Amino acid sequence: MIVEDSQLIARKLQAILSLLDFVTIAGHAKNYTEAIAILEIVEPDVIILDIQMPGKNGIELLTEIKLKNIHSRVVIFTNHADPYYRNLCIQLGADYFLDKSTEFEKIPIILKFYAAQYAV
Repeated sequence: MIVEDSQLIARKLQAILSLLDFVTIAGHAKNYTEAIAILEIVEPDVIILDIQMPGKNGIELLTEIKLKNIHSRVVIFTNHADPYYRNLCIQLGADYFLDKSTEFEKIPIILKFYAAQYAV
């Protein structure tokens, strides 16, 4: 699942994910409210989550995901890649914290790692 308000970034993520034959996108939310609505229907294996969104932010969504005991892996994917946000997100339960400007290529690597774990 992708939670990203930027259409440009969301399209780039969708293009990257479409190249991975073991990935199905469970949904795309542009904000907290849309993400919660999708999570009421499906529990994706992995959520790629931006921090900065209109309304409630990705940190609030990460907190809600953990409070609801949703077992999805959470990859924070943000332009706010300073140590404060990195440490906060990891403390709140994010599995990965990636910088949008320099770490796009890590998304497929992380997903391949998880796919190998689920296949066992």
